[in-house]
Amino acid sequence: MRTLNVEINWKGIGDYLSAARTIEQHGTSNTSGPKIHCQGLALELALKFYLWNRAGSYIGTHDLEFLAFDQCRNLEFTDEETEGIKNLNTQYLRDEEFPFPARYRPTSTRVFLSISQHVLENVISKIIQSTSQPKLAERILAR
Repeated sequence: MRTLNVEINWKGIGDYLSAARTIEQHGTSNTSGPKIHCQGLALELALKFYLWNRAGSYIGTHDLEFLAFDQCRNLEFTDEETEGIKNLNTQYLRDEEFPFPARYRPTSTRVFLSISQHVLENVISKIIQSTSQPKLAERILAR
């Protein structure tokens, strides 16, 4: 189990969301890998913030499905949110077909199944609002 610095964590969530938002608005098909990486980091940090807020620690894993559906199972995600988390998890830090450095190289056969930025921001807002610091959601999403 790991402990967490609250200020670093919420700023990190906002920074990664902001980076993913910028990439979505101004990026190209060649920037899908970095966008997915930023989205995954934002979601991972939000889930770990939620766990830290509840128990003072969290499990050191990058598996978004395990964090969301096992460790944070009391959060209720819509079908669209659940599908988005699963799609993001298949490519965030653990895509067996494309190891981490290769996901930034474009290929003619690579199909990205990701989560829309809007759905991701709804998920993160829901997670943060379920903590003892719900007003942080506004600050995080405004970055």
